[in-house]
Amino acid sequence: MTIWIVLGLMFLLAAGFVYVPKHRVLTATTVILCATLSFALYSVIGSPKLISSQGELLHMGDTVESLAARLQDEPDDLDGWIMLGRSYMALGKFADATRALHRAVEIAPEGNATALVTLGEAMYLQNGEVWSDFIIGVFDKALIIDPQLGAALFWGGAGAAAKGDLPLAIARWETLLAMNPGAETNQILRQGISEWRGN
Repeated sequence: MTIWIVLGLMFLLAAGFVYVPKHRVLTATTVILCATLSFALYSVIGSPKLISSQGELLHMGDTVESLAARLQDEPDDLDGWIMLGRSYMALGKFADATRALHRAVEIAPEGNATALVTLGEAMYLQNGEVWSDFIIGVFDKALIIDPQLGAALFWGGAGAAAKGDLPLAIARWETLLAMNPGAETNQILRQGISEWRGN
């Protein structure tokens, strides 16, 4: 079984725990964390093969550090900085990820929604999976740049719910649902929307 499948199953399992009835706020922590780290890991190793030993994990770390070293000589490589940020997230180095993704946002021409969303993810994880107005604002800004970016809609919906704006959260997730991101994701979105509505 690949790491991609393992994390995917964790993603689905987490769907049952995304809602806090007392506050009607989507925590989004486990669902988003699994999705984020699965994608980050994929971006580092190139294929979703299971990392089966500590040695392979160390090799992954060496690969990431090589990328970081290369970016010192190529500081305007936007895709490289985004990949570095995602890679650090896969290794649990969230502060390093945030720094790398701040650089990506700095050099992105006229704003880059993908860079912003990934930065928001990193900051959320660095912040102990706790929402802040600033983190929510990063996702809001990404949606201004690209209102149809799936990751921005997902995170933006979760952020809107975290600040208590359930109508906006529902609208964003309904927009993502209309894009049909996949059966499993559709199920998660429908469940969240239903619970936000109090059904």
